[in-house]
Amino acid sequence: MTEETPDKPVREADLDPVPKLPRGKMFRFVWADLFRIGFLLTMLVAVIANRDSCSQGVAKFIGAFEPPPDAAPAAPAIPPGYELLTPERVEELFPPALDAAPPK
Repeated sequence: MTEETPDKPVREADLDPVPKLPRGKMFRFVWADLFRIGFLLTMLVAVIANRDSCSQGVAKFIGAFEPPPDAAPAAPAIPPGYELLTPERVEELFPPALDAAPPK
């Protein structure tokens, strides 16, 4: 059946029979597996059933931290001893790099 050629010698491991897949008894469950499947299905139903009430509660909780829509933006508090730098003041203190570069 197998021909041994000088180029490719046949190894003894190649002649071993190929293992076959087991057939029959496809679904063999243990009580622990059935309990896990049942618990997972129960949790899935609970999440789907509580989805709307939980989302409303989370939305109210997050919304409690937002300022009212008609409130003015809060001004930043500047600690004493610090100065607020405006864009004009920054250009005045630090001239653009092209003006400060040495001529070529």
